[in-house]
Amino acid sequence: MRSFFAILAGFFTVFIVSRAFDFAFHELHPGYAAPAVIGWGIALIVLVYGNFSILIGGYVTGMISRKNYVTNGVILGCLGVIISIIVDIKHWGDAPAWFHIIALLLVVPVSAYGAHLAGQRQERRALAAA
Repeated sequence: MRSFFAILAGFFTVFIVSRAFDFAFHELHPGYAAPAVIGWGIALIVLVYGNFSILIGGYVTGMISRKNYVTNGVILGCLGVIISIIVDIKHWGDAPAWFHIIALLLVVPVSAYGAHLAGQRQERRALAAA
């Protein structure tokens, strides 16, 4: 049950952090709107902050799950891939093809790495406490 809540918390973390970055980027660059057609420069920026939000979501998942943190991070990433495929099909022409391909390829490893970082932190804390 803890794993379910960890994945759910990671999922909502990715959504909230990603929306916050979208809002902030729109304030800095008013011409950008999330469903608009974007060029390679904006696509690269969106790719970076999108993967950062996935990393944070994976980290939250790993912190909450305590055990099997990488597995839970992979599950979170797989859930993200499913949702990304659905969104990318709808918005395929809005960004360069490389953006969609790289974004899909990075979701699972970035999420798993975030969970791995959380697990390493927990292991270091446990060793320090012992």
